[in-house]
Amino acid sequence: MNRSYLILVWAVVVALSTLFALVLNPVKARGNQTWGYYNSANVYFYSDGSAYNEGRYAWDYYNSANAYYNKGQYDQAILDYNKAIEIDPRFAQAYSNRGNAYGRKGLYDKAIIDYTKAIEISPKFGKAYVNLGYIWHLKGDNESSCFFYEKACILGYCRGYEWAKKWKICQ
Repeated sequence: MNRSYLILVWAVVVALSTLFALVLNPVKARGNQTWGYYNSANVYFYSDGSAYNEGRYAWDYYNSANAYYNKGQYDQAILDYNKAIEIDPRFAQAYSNRGNAYGRKGLYDKAIIDYTKAIEISPKFGKAYVNLGYIWHLKGDNESSCFFYEKACILGYCRGYEWAKKWKICQ
């Protein structure tokens, strides 16, 4: 088989998969609301901000939680992150993003617990260290903030540390 043929077969398979996903997983719109297939997961998103989630996989809830988070609906995001974590208790990104939602709500201690759990699961998860640095800064503990920013920088996530040095939070 030549390469062009394989690429064509792959493109047809992807197109048919998408078509079947949309046809076989119908969601009825309510009123004049529109719906869309969100991020290749079984999450359907209405124009009014609500979502329908088939909820078979942790990633389904994680993706719908991210959609709610991006719309500023932090309570709903937290509920869906909780479901993702319930399905997969080793889902470090879900803990970290739930920590972000807690942080947006001013629940810094809960955010710290989630970021710490994400790091416990995945010790090289640099973004969780950055998030911890930021939350400690918001709590007024710049020493802890700098410690976590430095750890993140060692892992390749230096933006927070550079910002903290620029604003004389860290030296």
